Amino acid sequence: MWVIILLSSLKYLHSANIVHRDLKPANVLINGQGLVVKICDFGLARPLFHNLKANVLTEYVATRWYRAPELLLSANHYTTSVDMW
Repeated sequence: MWVIILLSSLKYLHSANIVHRDLKPANVLINGQGLVVKICDFGLARPLFHNLKANVLTEYVATRWYRAPELLLSANHYTTSVDMW
């Protein structure tokens, strides 16, 4: 149940053109019944713009063990897919 809530929360963030960039188990809060799920620690979150030149983002964004492949290859331009990895 909590997985569906987490994915719908990410869909909401991505529909607002916000990328979290540091999604890991420590940044997902779940209550004892698994019915309340919250995403926390938005310190590295950034907005994504339609103009790709404005989306030059930093390379170091996520904890090493949870980095998406495009971040491991030092990509400066990336999308919300880094949260889904």
